[in-house]
Order: sequence, then structure tokens, then C-alpha cells
Amino acid sequence: MNRMLSLGLVLLLLTACSASQPAQEPVDPNPAPPVEQTPAPTTAPAPEPPPPAPPVQPASEPFPGKVAYISQGNLWVRAGGAEAQQITTDGQAVRPLWSPDGRMLAYVVKPGSVAIWREGEWRLGDEAEAWIVDRMEWSPDSRYLAVAARPEGKGFPKGIWLLEPDSATSWRRLDLPNTQENSPFNQLDLTWRPDSTALTIAHVEAKDRVGQIIDLPLDGGKPTVLLAETVQAYAGGAYRLASWSPDGQYLAFYRMPSSASLAADGVGLHLLEAGAKEPTRLGVALAYPEWVAWSPDSKRLAYVEGSGRDVSTGKQVVIWTAEGTHRTEGESVLDPAWSIDGSVLWVTQPLPRRVRSYTPSGEPYLGKCPEGEGNPARNDYGPIPTADGGLVMIWVLQEKAGLKYASADCTQVTNVASDFDLPDNFYGHHDWAQVIDWHP
Repeated sequence: MNRMLSLGLVLLLLTACSASQPAQEPVDPNPAPPVEQTPAPTTAPAPEPPPPAPPVQPASEPFPGKVAYISQGNLWVRAGGAEAQQITTDGQAVRPLWSPDGRMLAYVVKPGSVAIWREGEWRLGDEAEAWIVDRMEWSPDSRYLAVAARPEGKGFPKGIWLLEPDSATSWRRLDLPNTQENSPFNQLDLTWRPDSTALTIAHVEAKDRVGQIIDLPLDGGKPTVLLAETVQAYAGGAYRLASWSPDGQYLAFYRMPSSASLAADGVGLHLLEAGAKEPTRLGVALAYPEWVAWSPDSKRLAYVEGSGRDVSTGKQVVIWTAEGTHRTEGESVLDPAWSIDGSVLWVTQPLPRRVRSYTPSGEPYLGKCPEGEGNPARNDYGPIPTADGGLVMIWVLQEKAGLKYASADCTQVTNVASDFDLPDNFYGHHDWAQVIDWHP
């Protein structure tokens, strides 16, 4: 009886479960293809626009000349449209400087040695001591490299060393007359005579505080005193030399005051004619030698006049000639540079920053290229005339800098270099020699 009851319950449960299952549809032997479902569209944020870029053509386009530049502390070289070549990898390079013939490239290896690409490296002083290179110049015939340097953290001793890379393997320190190595006033500056026969050196005679500008012949001859006067010099020296005119008839230099603070706001710019006993004062200027530009025929000297350390206000380019002076018209301008044939004077206008041009008499010159074209966010600096009549300009966009080349008729604009380091900036003045040098 119990077995029959249990069996009945099981049959009852199976029947109930079977009744709760849905009936299955018959299977179609020729099913239709599945319909593809398109997902509902979703709203995504719009991508950020790319940062503005300078309007240049591809970097592979050719350009005249060659450039050495510093990027992330490393030295790079690029010539005529070829691929850029990295020279150093230690991140310690600064102040590239081509020899006038373009065969050699000198640069400073921080903290203070001097290297010459393709030739080797020469260290100033004791290898265990860091040195500061204050000025470095090739002789116009590319035979010698002259350096004014001092140990880091010390105003003295300071000396001038000479290197002849093609025939010497070590520095030669020059013996200067009437100087004392242990004097803080023995601060030196140098520039070359245009014929490469002598170094022109500015120094202070320590005992009597006599400032001197002398010519020191390289053949061992007797130094020639060009200027000697009692000065109230501070540790920065009594003079800062700009440059000789190409014909060697005039030397442009700055008289430095007895205070570094006064010097930062403007000093006297002077012109010393060969054979003259007294220099001629041209005006008040900031002591930046690169702001003094001789025309190729030596008949004109363009310089930036104006006081106040802020370079964006109160500065004007003046063109000196033996017959008189001309002032550029319009806004405050900087960075004078003559075209290779001397027919055009290129300058930089600080606000808004752009490159402009003038005739030798100081009148605006438009030429074939309209001014101010290109990316308005870009700042142009330091015009560098090229041998084909074109122009190389430094552009700065946000925290990046580079070079662009524009042909004489502006039909070609070529990127030359990008992403090189920004140099020191003192009240708007950029020391571009720290990071770039151009060879025509």
C-alpha cells in the first residue's frame, strides 16, 4: 500500500513539472540570416585641438648654411637640409661657436672645459676645478681660438688662453703686461683684429687702477696701448669690447661703471678710431656686444641706444656714419643685423615681437616679403641674413624654440631646427649665443 502511494506521488510531481514547461516551437530547416544590431550611439568628449605649430614646410627641404644648436644640453648640427646629427649625449654642452671657415666647431662642456668637434677636447686649468668661460672667439683666419676664463666662484685669477687646434695639443696662456693675477680688478675681455695679427684685450692695471685697451701681437712683438685712463672699476672690469670694423679703422666698446647695478641699466658706448688718443661717445646703451653691427663695407655702425634694463621699452636702433647718424623710424627695435651686401638692415621689434627691415638710412623697407605674416602666437628673434639674400629667424612658441629659413622672396619657408633649449633671459634679453650658432 505504501509503495503504491509513493509511486503515485512521483508520477503526480512529474506531470506538474511537465505542464509548467513552455511548448517548444518547431525548428525551421531554412532559417533567415540574423539581423545585425547597431548599438545606440554614445556621446564622447571632443578631442582637444593640437597646439599651434609654426607655419613651416617639411624639415627635409634644403636651406643655405649650417647650424649648431643645443637641445636638452646636447650639441646638434644640421647642414643644408640634411638630417640633424647629434654630437654629444652627456647633456653638458653650451655655447657652440663655428670657426669662420666652418671646419671646426668649438663649444663649452660644463662646468668649464672647451671642446672642438672633429679635433678633440682641451680642458682649462686643473681638471678637478670648474672653470667659467667668459668669452670665446675664433680668429678671423680660423687659426686660433682665444678664451677668457676664470675658476668658478672666484673673480680671479682670470686669464686669456690661446689654442691652435691644427698644430697644438695644449693651451698657451698669454702673458699680459702690468697685470696681477690675484687682483679682483684684473678682469679681462678680448676681441680679434680683423687681420688676425693681434688680440685686442681690455684689462685693468691692478696697482694704479689704470684701464687699458691694448693690441697684443701673436708674433711676440711689443703690445700697443690703444687707450689708457684711470678708472673706478669694479670686479666686472672697466671695459667691454664689442668689435672692430671690418677694415680695422674703428673699435666699438663700452665703458663700464663702478657698479654692476648701474651697468645693468645702461653704459656709455664709444668708438675709438685707429690712431686717435680719445674715443668718441656714441650714446647710452645696454652692454650687449651682439647689439653692435658693422656694415660689410665698414661705413655704417648700427647699434641699440637706450637706457633701462627692460629691453621692450625705450630702445632704438641708431645708424652711425662718419657724416652723421640716422635713427630707425617707428617702434622700439633691437638685434640689428646687416644683409650680406649691406643693402638692408634687419631688426627685431619687441612688442609685438617680429622681424622688421630698414634701408641703410633708417627708413622702413618692405622688400618682397610682407611683414608680420605667419602664426601670431610665434615670437621671432635674432634675424640672421643668409648668403642668398634670405633670412634665418629664431621662433619661440610657449616653452619651445627653433629656427626657420625664409627665402628672399618668401616663396620658401623651411624648418631648420626645433626644440632647442631656451637661453638665459634677463629682462627680455635672450643670450642666444648660449644655444645656437649659424655658419653661412
